[in-house]
Amino acid sequence: MTQRVLLGSLVATLVLAMLAAGQGWAAVPSDQLLPATTKGYLAVPNLEELTKKFDESQLGQLCNDPLMKPFADDLKRQLNEKLTDAGRSLGISIDDLSKIVGGEVAFALIQPDNDPTQAARVVYADTTGKTAETTAVMERIAKNQIAKGAKRTAIKVGAIELMVLVRPKPKATKPAAKDAAKDAVVESLETFYLLHDNQFVAVDHRKTALELAGRLQSPAGQTLGSIKPFQVIMEKSGKSAGGVAPHLRWFCEPFGYATANRVLQGGRRRRGPDLLKVLGNQGFKAIQGLGGLATFSTGSHELLHRTFIYAPAVPNAEPGQKYLLAARMLNFPNGGALQPLPWIPAQLSNHISFNAKIKEGFEYVGTLVNEYANEPGVFEDVLNSIRDDVHGPRVDLRKELVAHAAERVTIVTDNWRPVSTKSERLMVAIEATRPDLVAKTIDKIMESDPDAQKHIIAGHTVWEVVNDDADMQVEAIVIEGSDSPTPVSSDDKDKDAEPSQPLITSAALTVVNGHLVFANNLDFLRALLTRTKPASLAESTDFVAVTKALTDLGSDQDSFRLFTRTHEAYRVNYEMMRRGEMPESESITGKLLNRMLTTESDDDGRSQQIDGSKLPQFETMEKYLGPAGAFVESVDDGWLMVGCLLKKTATAK
Repeated sequence: MTQRVLLGSLVATLVLAMLAAGQGWAAVPSDQLLPATTKGYLAVPNLEELTKKFDESQLGQLCNDPLMKPFADDLKRQLNEKLTDAGRSLGISIDDLSKIVGGEVAFALIQPDNDPTQAARVVYADTTGKTAETTAVMERIAKNQIAKGAKRTAIKVGAIELMVLVRPKPKATKPAAKDAAKDAVVESLETFYLLHDNQFVAVDHRKTALELAGRLQSPAGQTLGSIKPFQVIMEKSGKSAGGVAPHLRWFCEPFGYATANRVLQGGRRRRGPDLLKVLGNQGFKAIQGLGGLATFSTGSHELLHRTFIYAPAVPNAEPGQKYLLAARMLNFPNGGALQPLPWIPAQLSNHISFNAKIKEGFEYVGTLVNEYANEPGVFEDVLNSIRDDVHGPRVDLRKELVAHAAERVTIVTDNWRPVSTKSERLMVAIEATRPDLVAKTIDKIMESDPDAQKHIIAGHTVWEVVNDDADMQVEAIVIEGSDSPTPVSSDDKDKDAEPSQPLITSAALTVVNGHLVFANNLDFLRALLTRTKPASLAESTDFVAVTKALTDLGSDQDSFRLFTRTHEAYRVNYEMMRRGEMPESESITGKLLNRMLTTESDDDGRSQQIDGSKLPQFETMEKYLGPAGAFVESVDDGWLMVGCLLKKTATAK
């Protein structure tokens, strides 16, 4: 989680830091202009201040390192090409924005009228002191788009004249899938631009453009800033920040964002169950929003971020519950500092420890499984089959395994060298109240599996299962709106569709130190079991520094605690991107990034969207990447996460 927050903040900042500095504030702040149907929002209140503070941080030093200049220049070129591609964007390049921003800049994804078949993208900029430059940029955009086949017109809303560019619909490179949502298409190929009272707006949806133009002249209707999820998130994030002005603000309504994003993809094919719909039906719409604030170079931190997930109790929940159906699994009690277990190795990339009501959660997952499988009662049928089938393990999972689960879960990852597609190592440890009985249950299950191989390592029984049969692979589950297909049965597969690789292709299991331990690689588990003089993570210099920083930020009785060595966590994916090998990554993180950073190709399956060939060797960059951490506190109406990135020091391990 920490890694994802840091990565998201870093990517956003890398783009924004390329913009030229300016100053001033908009007459109408972006959250008071954008409609209440805004589903995704990223804003920089003062670009000049962000640029200054970012440059003071080690992240800024990394970006400004001469060795990074060839890649930074090339990345800027690539982004400009994508941003100005007619038919795919608002036609605004980074260079354009750098010329016009005089204060706040914001980006938004909107779902007009909360209609799941519509989506609108908005770019907003305070252009104080940049009127002439903005006018020139608008003319350049028009000229560029006209050269690509667009036609220019204009419409008036009160005193505001909007420039309209009508682009020809791009030809499809592939035939639409037979099961693609018929109405999930962008409403039009019109793009609207306006400049009014030092405010520039670009939007690709007619009704939204007219609404924004009207609100600039006469404020009316609900806005993003007036809806409760946004208000609560900003209030609680701001209270945690203690009045420190943020350099970035962001907000996301997850279900609306995913739906709107699906529309922008033109109604991508849908294979198998719609997980977005299933999750909504299963109570997860209780999560009404998430967002927060980020600040660079605070003096103590290179980056300080605060995120709030707003999920108030639903009014029709059962007594003693906050949510409905499967969403009842979202129960992470506060308790303790969640320090690393004594046997957790010191050398790793990420450490996550959290509290979870595992036994209760197991009972709530059934309705989710049943709906996803579209077969009522299938969850209990599977459990009964495992218990009663004479050819199976004859194990009652509920009584013989789940009943012995405690509430502490630990997840660690590491990246082994040399860097390759198989470098990432993952281990999950679940505390057991009766580890002896859990070990017996695991033995019974594995002994009945013909694909399981038994190993004795340092006196411990370890079971290994390798998924070599492609026909038996379970394809990755993806929420509609992402770039990857959802899982399908062999009978439903589209012959032209690209199969997904499973997130995990091998597993090793054992019971050790009072925990059921799972790893995605036998050697990783072997290294853990055979260490002679273990050095504890809790004693590592960088971990101690992060722990102190989190304590100073208010960490006490937490539900989650996270630690990341960013120079190790980012190494594999950095090198894979540099080599152009990201689509082949077999790590869990790599596969997730592939869904964001790769695209389908007619010729060779998936291809890397960003060319990283000009990136320098990672060893020259890691000196800028310090340790990071975060803690999460469960509260009545959601979860508060506070995290930070520290400066890399010579003593950091």
